[in-house]
Amino acid sequence: MIVTGRDEQDTMHLSFSVGATYFLQKRIDIQELGPLLKKIESHSFENRRRCVRVPLNTDVTCAVAGKTLNGLIWNISQGGVQLEVVGLKLGDTVGMSFILPRPGNVVKAQGLVVWAQDSREGLYFTEMSVECRRWLGPTYYLGRTPPQGYFRPSTR
Repeated sequence: MIVTGRDEQDTMHLSFSVGATYFLQKRIDIQELGPLLKKIESHSFENRRRCVRVPLNTDVTCAVAGKTLNGLIWNISQGGVQLEVVGLKLGDTVGMSFILPRPGNVVKAQGLVVWAQDSREGLYFTEMSVECRRWLGPTYYLGRTPPQGYFRPSTR
Protein backbone atom coordinates (compact mmCIF):
# COMPACT_ATOMS: atom_id res chain seq x y z
CA MET A 1 0.00 0.00 0.00
CA ILE A 2 1.29 3.45 -0.89
CA VAL A 3 0.17 6.53 1.05
CA THR A 4 1.42 9.82 -0.35
CA GLY A 5 0.78 13.53 -0.44
CA ARG A 6 1.68 13.66 -4.13
CA ASP A 7 -1.15 13.90 -6.61
CA GLU A 8 0.69 13.34 -9.89
CA GLN A 9 -0.64 10.43 -11.91
CA ASP A 10 2.96 9.36 -12.71
CA THR A 11 3.50 8.66 -9.00
CA MET A 12 0.51 6.32 -8.96
CA HIS A 13 1.64 4.49 -12.13
CA LEU A 14 5.19 4.11 -10.79
CA SER A 15 3.82 2.75 -7.50
CA PHE A 16 1.80 0.06 -9.27
CA SER A 17 4.69 -0.82 -11.59
CA VAL A 18 6.95 -1.62 -8.62
CA GLY A 19 4.40 -3.74 -6.80
CA ALA A 20 1.90 -1.54 -4.93
CA THR A 21 -1.59 -2.99 -4.73
CA TYR A 22 -3.32 0.03 -3.18
CA PHE A 23 -2.59 3.74 -3.66
CA LEU A 24 -4.00 6.33 -1.24
CA GLN A 25 -3.56 10.08 -1.32
CA LYS A 26 -3.33 12.06 1.90
CA ARG A 27 -5.72 13.28 3.58
CA ILE A 28 -7.05 9.86 4.45
CA ASP A 29 -10.62 9.31 5.59
CA ILE A 30 -10.37 7.12 8.72
CA GLN A 31 -13.80 5.60 8.01
CA GLU A 32 -12.52 4.31 4.66
CA LEU A 33 -9.13 3.19 5.99
CA GLY A 34 -10.41 0.60 8.50
CA PRO A 35 -12.34 -1.52 5.97
CA LEU A 36 -9.49 -1.21 3.47
CA LEU A 37 -6.94 -2.49 5.99
CA LYS A 38 -9.19 -5.44 6.85
CA LYS A 39 -9.54 -6.24 3.15
CA ILE A 40 -5.78 -6.07 2.67
CA GLU A 41 -5.15 -8.23 5.74
CA SER A 42 -7.62 -10.90 4.64
CA HIS A 43 -6.04 -11.18 1.19
CA SER A 44 -2.43 -10.39 2.04
CA PHE A 45 -1.31 -13.96 2.67
CA GLU A 46 -2.81 -15.49 -0.46
CA ASN A 47 -1.96 -12.60 -2.78
CA ARG A 48 1.47 -11.56 -1.54
CA ARG A 49 4.18 -11.22 -4.09
CA ARG A 50 7.03 -13.64 -3.71
CA CYS A 51 9.58 -11.24 -5.19
CA VAL A 52 10.04 -7.49 -5.45
CA ARG A 53 9.31 -6.09 -8.92
CA VAL A 54 11.39 -3.38 -10.54
CA PRO A 55 10.63 -1.46 -13.73
CA LEU A 56 12.57 -2.65 -16.76
CA ASN A 57 11.83 -1.57 -20.30
CA THR A 58 13.82 -3.77 -22.62
CA ASP A 59 13.26 -5.80 -25.76
CA VAL A 60 12.57 -9.51 -25.39
CA THR A 61 12.67 -12.38 -27.88
CA CYS A 62 10.41 -15.32 -27.15
CA ALA A 63 10.28 -18.78 -28.68
CA VAL A 64 6.98 -20.61 -28.36
CA ALA A 65 5.60 -23.55 -30.35
CA GLY A 66 8.26 -23.19 -33.05
CA LYS A 67 7.61 -19.45 -33.54
CA THR A 68 9.80 -16.48 -32.67
CA LEU A 69 7.93 -13.54 -31.15
CA ASN A 70 9.32 -10.14 -30.19
CA GLY A 71 8.03 -7.77 -27.54
CA LEU A 72 8.80 -5.63 -24.53
CA ILE A 73 9.42 -6.36 -20.84
CA TRP A 74 7.70 -3.89 -18.48
CA ASN A 75 8.99 -5.09 -15.12
CA ILE A 76 10.99 -7.92 -13.66
CA SER A 77 11.51 -9.76 -10.40
CA GLN A 78 13.60 -12.74 -9.43
CA GLY A 79 10.52 -14.87 -10.04
CA GLY A 80 9.31 -13.61 -13.41
CA VAL A 81 8.48 -10.77 -15.77
CA GLN A 82 5.55 -8.73 -16.95
CA LEU A 83 5.78 -8.43 -20.70
CA GLU A 84 3.89 -7.44 -23.81
CA VAL A 85 4.32 -9.95 -26.63
CA VAL A 86 1.62 -10.37 -29.28
CA GLY A 87 0.87 -14.06 -29.74
CA LEU A 88 1.51 -15.35 -26.20
CA LYS A 89 -1.36 -17.18 -24.52
CA LEU A 90 -2.14 -18.29 -21.01
CA GLY A 91 -0.39 -21.62 -20.35
CA ASP A 92 2.29 -21.20 -23.04
CA THR A 93 5.76 -22.50 -22.22
CA VAL A 94 8.18 -19.85 -23.46
CA GLY A 95 11.91 -19.70 -24.09
CA MET A 96 13.10 -16.11 -23.82
CA SER A 97 16.15 -13.91 -24.00
CA PHE A 98 16.71 -10.27 -23.12
CA ILE A 99 19.53 -7.94 -22.13
CA LEU A 100 19.82 -6.41 -18.66
CA PRO A 101 20.82 -2.74 -18.98
CA ARG A 102 23.69 -2.98 -16.50
CA PRO A 103 26.10 -4.60 -17.06
CA GLY A 104 24.61 -5.62 -20.40
CA ASN A 105 24.32 -9.34 -19.72
CA VAL A 106 22.09 -11.53 -21.90
CA VAL A 107 19.55 -13.44 -19.81
CA LYS A 108 18.20 -16.69 -21.24
CA ALA A 109 15.34 -18.37 -19.42
CA GLN A 110 12.25 -20.48 -19.78
CA GLY A 111 8.93 -19.64 -18.26
CA LEU A 112 5.23 -20.24 -18.13
CA VAL A 113 2.57 -17.65 -19.00
CA VAL A 114 0.44 -17.55 -15.84
CA TRP A 115 -1.78 -14.57 -16.63
CA ALA A 116 -2.77 -12.48 -19.65
CA GLN A 117 -4.70 -9.24 -19.46
CA ASP A 118 -4.96 -6.00 -21.46
CA SER A 119 -2.29 -7.02 -24.02
CA ARG A 120 0.22 -7.88 -21.28
CA GLU A 121 1.29 -11.22 -19.87
CA GLY A 122 2.83 -12.45 -16.65
CA LEU A 123 5.49 -15.10 -16.98
CA TYR A 124 6.97 -17.11 -14.08
CA PHE A 125 10.52 -18.27 -14.63
CA THR A 126 10.68 -22.08 -14.64
CA GLU A 127 14.27 -22.58 -15.76
CA MET A 128 17.31 -20.32 -15.61
CA SER A 129 21.03 -20.74 -15.07
CA VAL A 130 22.53 -19.94 -11.67
CA GLU A 131 24.57 -17.19 -13.32
CA CYS A 132 21.46 -15.48 -14.72
CA ARG A 133 19.72 -15.75 -11.33
CA ARG A 134 22.66 -13.92 -9.74
CA TRP A 135 22.29 -11.07 -12.25
CA LEU A 136 18.67 -10.59 -11.18
CA GLY A 137 19.56 -9.91 -7.57
CA PRO A 138 21.83 -10.79 -4.70
CA THR A 139 19.12 -12.59 -2.72
CA TYR A 140 17.17 -14.76 -5.09
CA TYR A 141 13.57 -15.13 -3.85
CA LEU A 142 14.51 -12.72 -1.03
CA GLY A 143 15.13 -15.68 1.25
CA ARG A 144 11.71 -17.24 0.61
CA THR A 145 11.21 -20.78 -0.56
CA PRO A 146 9.39 -20.93 -3.90
CA PRO A 147 6.26 -23.08 -4.10
CA GLN A 148 6.45 -26.61 -5.48
CA GLY A 149 7.11 -26.53 -9.23
CA TYR A 150 7.57 -22.72 -9.24
CA PHE A 151 11.25 -22.80 -10.20
CA ARG A 152 13.50 -25.53 -11.51
CA PRO A 153 17.23 -24.68 -11.68
CA SER A 154 18.88 -25.40 -15.00
CA THR A 155 21.39 -28.20 -15.25
CA ARG A 156 23.13 -26.51 -18.18
